Amino acid sequence: MGTYILLGAAGGYISGAPIYHRNKALYMRQQGWNVYYISCCSGEIYVKGLEQFVIGVYSFLCMDAYLFPRKRQDKLIDVIIKQIPDLGKDIVIETGTYYTAYWGELLAKRLNAKHVIVYLDEHNDGITRNEADFFHFKFIRNELACISKKAMIEIFSPFWNVNEANAVELPCYCSNSLDDYKNDIESLICRKDYNVGYIGRLEKPALKAVISALKDFVRLIGDKRVALICLGGAEECVVNEINEMISNIPNVSLFISGYIYPIPLNAIKKCDIVFSSAGSAKVSVKAEIPTVKMNVYSNKPEGFLVKIFPESLIKYSDEYDVIDYLKIFFIDNVRPAMSHYSLDKEKQQGYKMLRLHDAFLDNAMNSKDYYDISSIHLTLMQRIVNMFILCCGMRIIPYIKSLIK
Repeated sequence: MGTYILLGAAGGYISGAPIYHRNKALYMRQQGWNVYYISCCSGEIYVKGLEQFVIGVYSFLCMDAYLFPRKRQDKLIDVIIKQIPDLGKDIVIETGTYYTAYWGELLAKRLNAKHVIVYLDEHNDGITRNEADFFHFKFIRNELACISKKAMIEIFSPFWNVNEANAVELPCYCSNSLDDYKNDIESLICRKDYNVGYIGRLEKPALKAVISALKDFVRLIGDKRVALICLGGAEECVVNEINEMISNIPNVSLFISGYIYPIPLNAIKKCDIVFSSAGSAKVSVKAEIPTVKMNVYSNKPEGFLVKIFPESLIKYSDEYDVIDYLKIFFIDNVRPAMSHYSLDKEKQQGYKMLRLHDAFLDNAMNSKDYYDISSIHLTLMQRIVNMFILCCGMRIIPYIKSLIK
């Protein structure tokens, strides 16, 4: 059918993004495409199945392409193209972050390919008014979608008129994170009086909201002990910060699984209640464990998520915080009735979601027109970075990345 190239972050961590990319790659291959994955992150690929598509790892993809002089951009695009085993007549490039999107546009222009952005972030962490014109260009060409209408409005409405009527939503299937298999971490999770679970990346603010609530909760339960079970991973500095926060709370022990995919069913069943946000909240619901879904924008509880398709929430009050849900569950003994979930039906639902991507791709403009990345206005700091790269070459990149970080 053609060549489908995904630009993303495959190594060193687990989140919904690489899980979605795994599912998308397998789906596109099943549809007859030659699928290749270009990663901006090195390290172990924890999402098994994704590694078979990876043809190259280039850390410069984490930097905005317009920071590089044009000749350097051309050389780096040459490096990528040389790694692609098969370039057919029909080529599609998909990117999912603001920084990979610029490189995706340059690569598409060189290959005369179609470039679509399926934006995977829930917040705007790097798009300013200087770059917004590029994303508006993709928007009017039907080449930009977000994981929800709310996300598109949140990210792009400061720059142009985006509302419920014209926002483009594309569900990205990444919820197949649960499986019933034997794993050693099950035996490492200790049973305490109250076992509180968290699923997702540990750097998310939702986890800090849970830890903050536990400080108040332990004052209500006397000498009873609490286990905080975190099924997820993060960089060492984040893990150390969480360990320090927990060490200051009496009668609370901490278990961190680290990056793991898929999550073992029996590990989740060690939790009495789970707090998580976005797609991670669905994992424990599938295991039929009472789950409080956290809002990704306010980091406040939205309610008990008791059903996924269609989503069903039991909400008590807009004013309730994490501590209130802990009291409802453990002290008042309120137990929401969880719906039964079939993992087999999930696979069928995931396939339906990915079929929507076919329609999005068909709706994107067929006329080949590309944005001039070099037209993006550089700030003073960005001009300095550009000058350093021009003078010093690629060896300056690690130093620049450390400054930006």
